[in-house]
Amino acid sequence: MSWVDDLLARFPARGRLESAFLGELARILAEPFGAAAAQAEAAVRGEAEPAGSIEFVMDPRAAAWARARAAELIAEIDETTRDLIRARVVQALAEGTPTRDLGETILDAVEGMAGYRADRIARTETALAMNQGTLAGYREGGIRFVEVLDGPGCLPDGHDDAAPLPDPNVYGLQPGAQANGQIWPVETAVAHPLGHPNCVRAFAAVISPPPGEES
Repeated sequence: MSWVDDLLARFPARGRLESAFLGELARILAEPFGAAAAQAEAAVRGEAEPAGSIEFVMDPRAAAWARARAAELIAEIDETTRDLIRARVVQALAEGTPTRDLGETILDAVEGMAGYRADRIARTETALAMNQGTLAGYREGGIRFVEVLDGPGCLPDGHDDAAPLPDPNVYGLQPGAQANGQIWPVETAVAHPLGHPNCVRAFAAVISPPPGEES
């Protein structure tokens, strides 16, 4: 079974219109996701990228956020170093540079910085810019709520492996619960783009209205 067939099996159509929509969605996604899968498999095997690999396209909203805000939360650095890191992050986003290569660029540019810290900065700054760019796009599109996609144990702010799962019926911040699966207003997500350094958080648009607003 191909990944397209698997997608359709996971979301069975309830009518002719929905079936047509899912078929068109699968057709649209087939080329980029198929190329991404082939590219990832080649990387794991240490082989050259296959012909037709996907080209990285940066959301201009993420690049704009990085130009204005990147590196502002990094502690224990002077403003010259902050500006230098911001410039490297903006350049990496514009060129589609992998975070591991961005970490090496930061390490080379900032004298005395430990390698692990350069990698952490690269991952965190890239994730911040990508999430803020995504959220800006959601707001422009009229999306009011997002679902948090995050790693196990990650809180809205911080990490606790013993934290309980969130209540799926609550539309709003649940501070003591795991972030993954929480549904937040977009404004809350903007205020909590990551839970901690190295966070893998992302956001998916929620189309359905909150309880009590159904038509």
